[in-house]
Amino acid sequence: IEARYFNLPVVNIGNRQNNRESPCNVLHSPYSAIEIGRCLSRAVSPEFREFVTTSDDHIYGNGKAGEKIVEVLRRSVDFIKNGSYLKVFSSVK
Repeated sequence: IEARYFNLPVVNIGNRQNNRESPCNVLHSPYSAIEIGRCLSRAVSPEFREFVTTSDDHIYGNGKAGEKIVEVLRRSVDFIKNGSYLKVFSSVK
């Protein structure tokens, strides 16, 4: 997963990841030495590296989850500090 954020190519060898979603930087190869060699050659090619670098394919998010979590926690603390939760629950009948 981290390799995608660093724009690094990945060669996945074997079928363990079959039918799983993968980002554009992952090349899948069967166990054949010839096919592994082909994928490795493609992975280090300037064309593939350019493709990975310029693609906006980030299937695992944009890397900003930590910032979002902090904001939700901050709003939750503010919600509790200003007593808003009392208003919400006191209106429930």
